Amino acid sequence: MEFSAQQIAALLGGQLYGNANAMVSDVAPIESAEAKHLTFLTDEKYLPYLQNTKAGVVLITRSLVEGKIAFPEGEGKSGGAVILVDNARGAMGQLLSMVSKAMFPAKKGIEQPSFISEGVVVPEDAYVGAFAYIGKNVRLGARVQIYPNVYIGDNVVIGDGTILYAGVRVYANCQIGKACILHAGVVIGADGFGFEPDAQGVNQKIPQIGNVIIEDDVELGANTWITSCRLRIT
Repeated sequence: MEFSAQQIAALLGGQLYGNANAMVSDVAPIESAEAKHLTFLTDEKYLPYLQNTKAGVVLITRSLVEGKIAFPEGEGKSGGAVILVDNARGAMGQLLSMVSKAMFPAKKGIEQPSFISEGVVVPEDAYVGAFAYIGKNVRLGARVQIYPNVYIGDNVVIGDGTILYAGVRVYANCQIGKACILHAGVVIGADGFGFEPDAQGVNQKIPQIGNVIIEDDVELGANTWITSCRLRIT
């Protein structure tokens, strides 16, 4: 996807200097950026690169350059552009979030084969991928995204807008809040391997019957494992 400097400034509410028609389609560090790249500057130590950068568009935290660097007024017709914003890193994140949503829109519908226990309601705007398993009494919120090969045990609650990527495993009775992201291979509520030797010195397994409660806006990296110890994550 391509964006002009003018479009980016409008989206971010930034102050534009230079070539409003500069087009960018990728991101790169300021020291190695080319004309097609968008980059950002939030640290004074990178200011020397500004003079010679080839980047098409540079987002700069306004406080770094105020009183130090004067940019020409008006919009140039060639070369790159500079956009001043309150927080360049935050603005970059906001822009990339919009691009990501455009490139990877939320899915809808139920793919087959998949197994959904009788009585479980899948909202119309939710997605259940192929080979997913959804146990008894599971409650799914609006816009939930359940990718292929996900296992959801009995009595699990998943809040609105939460994404479970491929291969996630959620054991029975666990709860996941709204707008959470669980990346591929995450396991929630697995046994923590508790043992105690008996009178004969034989290790006896201690059942772990707790659950895990993950509150709203939590993101867990790939292959994270959280045991069933009545744990609450915020």
